[in-house]
Amino acid sequence: MFKGAKTARSKPLFWEYGRKPASDEQKAKGVRAFRAPLPHLRIVPTGGVALANAGEFIKAVGAAVGVGSTLLTTEILAKDDWSALRKLAADYVSAVKAAR
Repeated sequence: MFKGAKTARSKPLFWEYGRKPASDEQKAKGVRAFRAPLPHLRIVPTGGVALANAGEFIKAVGAAVGVGSTLLTTEILAKDDWSALRKLAADYVSAVKAAR
């Protein structure tokens, strides 16, 4: 998501001319603003979602969030640390429940 880019077509132009992608905090705010006139949309953000901002995304979309590398980290995989994965997953569930 690029702050100020209104269409998918404009986003490559923003990148070409030096605009940087929005921060994770801006992404959650952007999703909220996008949904304001379209509250019936069910959006599931998947990029930029981390434990620290999962609650903000839930507040913005209400539906769900998708997480990948912030949940199944390279460290967890390298160590086969499945108990750490279970704990981190439980932390994500807690963050989402607290935001609802």
